[in-house]
Amino acid sequence: MELVVVLGILAVVASVTVSMIGDATEEPRVEKTTQLGNAVRDAVEGDGGGATRFISDMGRLPIVISVDEGKVLAEIFDAALVNSNVKTGLVSFDFTGAGAWPETGTAWSSLPGGTDVSLQCGWSGPYYYTGTDIVDGWGNDWQIQKSDGTWKDAAAGDTIYGIRSLGSDSATGGSSWNENDLEFAFEEELAKCSLTVFLMVKEELYADSPLTPPQGADDVSSLGDWAAGHSYSAGDEIKESGYRFRCISVAEAYTGSSGSSAPAWNTSSVGDETTDNQLVWEYLGTGDGSKTDWVASTNYAVGDERDYGSSPYYNFRCKRIIPHSGSSEPVWVKTAGARTADNHIVWKCMTGTSRMNRLRVAVFYPDIDDTKKKLGRKLAQSELTISNVEWNPSNSSVTFKKELGLAPGSRKLYAYGFYEINTGEYINKFQSSVLDVNLKPGSNQITIYLTSSLD
Repeated sequence: MELVVVLGILAVVASVTVSMIGDATEEPRVEKTTQLGNAVRDAVEGDGGGATRFISDMGRLPIVISVDEGKVLAEIFDAALVNSNVKTGLVSFDFTGAGAWPETGTAWSSLPGGTDVSLQCGWSGPYYYTGTDIVDGWGNDWQIQKSDGTWKDAAAGDTIYGIRSLGSDSATGGSSWNENDLEFAFEEELAKCSLTVFLMVKEELYADSPLTPPQGADDVSSLGDWAAGHSYSAGDEIKESGYRFRCISVAEAYTGSSGSSAPAWNTSSVGDETTDNQLVWEYLGTGDGSKTDWVASTNYAVGDERDYGSSPYYNFRCKRIIPHSGSSEPVWVKTAGARTADNHIVWKCMTGTSRMNRLRVAVFYPDIDDTKKKLGRKLAQSELTISNVEWNPSNSSVTFKKELGLAPGSRKLYAYGFYEINTGEYINKFQSSVLDVNLKPGSNQITIYLTSSLD
């Protein structure tokens, strides 16, 4: 009986000892898996205060570049497996083909092109140093999370939204603590950002907010167009390509043209005046017909005398010339306050269309897969509806929503705008410089000033 009791006690002790040995073996594996999972997640998503190096360099979450044992996460740590074409370097945007700006031709030669927009990007890891491979505490490869939150065995080209260890039993779920799955989902929102760009123009001609006219904005629609050989007086105004021009001075004229047909001559009393297109004639009385006859559409100078009619012959002297515009349109200087000479007239550019009806905002970012790198471009156009791009005319802003897939990090930003009067006819063509911007996860706001002429 005593022997049986002793044997029972020994069995219990042995069982407890095996359990303790098992726990001692499993705990470090669970701990290692937890530490690795957290470290990988931190390398990908960071602390939320800014873009991690990986997302900033690559513009996306990591992808599976190898399914060899221990290499599911190779893009994070293994330089030897990363294609040399995607490693860090200066990349210029390709403005040919689909990359061309919406506006083309020599009139838009100031738009950035060629190497004007370039960005240092590409793989510059390792982003997490671990040696030759990354497996869980049991030496098994990680499963990866898909965009819909489900899990799968890794396949080449998969985007990695998280990693999972299946525990000691290498099966989903588990009946004991060491068999439980250990999941490390990446915070996808940290790989996305939104960007709101406010466009401002600080010039005399324009409103601060270019899509919205300021209070009292100039309206030139009621003004007449410039006319050749027309008589203008100081204060007269005309419109030209959306700009207001005012006659500010009239030079003394010495020659001018008669009309295309005879005027209604005033012959009631000597000294009566008759306006004849650009000329003013003074009636001298009747004569003997010895003077040269008046002729239509002919230049005359002050002092010239002419006859009109016969029996009696009416005598007239050119008393003065009415100042008039030139026979061909001048080259207008479309800058606020600038003067334009036009024969006897001097015009001053007073105001213009004080807004833009076309705005463009471009964000340049790394567009990198597993074999090549290039720059991508998100282009917002104020007159077009583009998914996940929202314009706000009240403050001339555009928002690139996070659903557009723009990743945080060092990026390039550029904007330009203009007023399209008619198809192919533009004014108010202004641009920003190409800006370096550092986008953070979440919402970003920036103000751009369009200060450089596109002409």
